[in-house]
Amino acid sequence: LPAIVCACVTMLGCTPKYVTNVPVEARVAPVEIQRHIRVDGIATVQVSPDVVDLQMTLTADAERPKPAVAAVRGQRDALVTALHGAGIAGGNLRLGNIDVAPRYRPRPDQHQVDGYRGSITIVVTLSKFERIGEIMELGATFGVTRMHTRFRSTKLVQVKMQARELALAAARAKAAQMARYMNVVVGEVLAIEEVSGDAPRFGPESNAVALAPSGTSGQSLQPGALPLTLTVKVTYGLLAGYGGHHAYAPTRP
Repeated sequence: LPAIVCACVTMLGCTPKYVTNVPVEARVAPVEIQRHIRVDGIATVQVSPDVVDLQMTLTADAERPKPAVAAVRGQRDALVTALHGAGIAGGNLRLGNIDVAPRYRPRPDQHQVDGYRGSITIVVTLSKFERIGEIMELGATFGVTRMHTRFRSTKLVQVKMQARELALAAARAKAAQMARYMNVVVGEVLAIEEVSGDAPRFGPESNAVALAPSGTSGQSLQPGALPLTLTVKVTYGLLAGYGGHHAYAPTRP
């Protein structure tokens, strides 16, 4: 927009003689817009569980909290000794905290405390799934009141690295294909963003539809592989086009 510059000429001891308006053209440099292309790379890999966590809960009731804690500690020590005898030790055996909660009388006196219940959870990690029944039987012998299994993979970090490399390669190939047919050249990487999906959950729902034979006939079934999907978003700069439709492989992100 034109700017107005006001010049005032004065003489020593005198009032201004005149004022003149001089228009001045304001020149704004054009803004250079960075041309770019943003692509998604998606990769899915299969994750198979290699360990199972068997959670076993012990409980004991008493009129007061202290006897309840002492009773559940005694049960815990006896079970841990039996598990050591079965070859479960070290990092494969973890002990939880002891919890104490009041018990209430049945209706109509449901607001009156009728004693206390102490509980503790012991987690046994097994790499041989065929031992689940054996360890459950051992827990039942020593008074375990609740048992639950959770399958997981100890190689999740390595699997994610594999999925990430595949997703980046897919994004690079997509950018090269689009640039080739749009007669532009893919430049340097401007931004990379990863959108991770949830880790596979080997729970009851997934195991119901993902069962695989563990080997020869006659052996028990075990959870099959579940998909892990990872997405990356890569932004490349665009350079001036080239003459022909030649394949171009941009630099690795």
